[in-house]
Amino acid sequence: MISSHSYWFSSVVTLYFFFLVFLVLHTLASPIHHYCCHDHRAALLEFKHEFRVNESNSGPYLSSWNNNRDCCVWEGVTCDAKSGKVISLYLNDIPLNNSLKPNSSLFKLQHLRNLTLIACYLYGEIPSSIGNLTQLEFLYLDSNNFKGYIPASFANFTKLSLLDLSNNQFTGEFPLVLLNLTTSLFSLDISSNLFKSKLSPDMSRFRSLEYFNVGGNSFFGPFPTSLFMIPPLTRVDLWGNNFKGPVEFKNISSSSKLQILYLDHNNFTGPIPKSISNFPYLYRLDLSDNNLIGPIPRSLSKLVNLDSLDLSHNNFIEPIPIFISKLVMACADVDTFSQLLQPF
Repeated sequence: MISSHSYWFSSVVTLYFFFLVFLVLHTLASPIHHYCCHDHRAALLEFKHEFRVNESNSGPYLSSWNNNRDCCVWEGVTCDAKSGKVISLYLNDIPLNNSLKPNSSLFKLQHLRNLTLIACYLYGEIPSSIGNLTQLEFLYLDSNNFKGYIPASFANFTKLSLLDLSNNQFTGEFPLVLLNLTTSLFSLDISSNLFKSKLSPDMSRFRSLEYFNVGGNSFFGPFPTSLFMIPPLTRVDLWGNNFKGPVEFKNISSSSKLQILYLDHNNFTGPIPKSISNFPYLYRLDLSDNNLIGPIPRSLSKLVNLDSLDLSHNNFIEPIPIFISKLVMACADVDTFSQLLQPF
């Protein structure tokens, strides 16, 4: 059975986990513990007071933020053990109920490597002053109500490895400013927003990218062939957009590591390309709810790791090849496929 499109593949979780472990061990291993910098404590307290927070609803996070304790032991805060600078801020499911101000004290924490503000009921536009946080490696702003365009100041995040802006209301074209992050970015998730444009014709510039998710937007245009030239790419989500035309895999990297591919709920036409067999590690494939035609190609049988396949709601020619019956067919559509299974 195909998991939900929000499935978070293991390499992202693993890297983020080891990053957090590193922060903890870095703190514990230091022979000298420095208390948090006075200016960082002041900035955090000022940031707290920018929001109308009911501490009884904020869990252990903001209720621990007070002048009576070292800010390095506040919930959600991690400091560098040697300098006492705040390097990580993690807030999840806290009703901040406000926007980020251009002069927010948050942007004074210029040593931050991780900024996580997930489901914090934030809204409005992201101010360009977020670009002051030039040391960021992980940025999670997902599941809020941010709107507008991605600031050009994102170009300052030259060390950014992971960016998650999913489940917001961002608009405009594919943020070309992200092309400035092509050497560092390994995970990009801008799914479930209101973006509307073609993708960049040169997506292969993201040469370190492993995870790419633009599902649930209004992107259009032809199949982004250049995206599949990225060797480390492991998962691609293009579901729920308005892409059209044939699915074409040209100049596929000979060392492709692609494992998961969601192309469902678009307007792709033509047959399934035989070149799909050039992804030997592929184990999840969803092509449902398109306008694909023709016979199901024999080349699918070469995907020996494939255990989840959805081809429903297309216009394929019957009969279904016998090898399909050996796969885990998710959401098989009896109106699209005959129950008669025959070999080629």
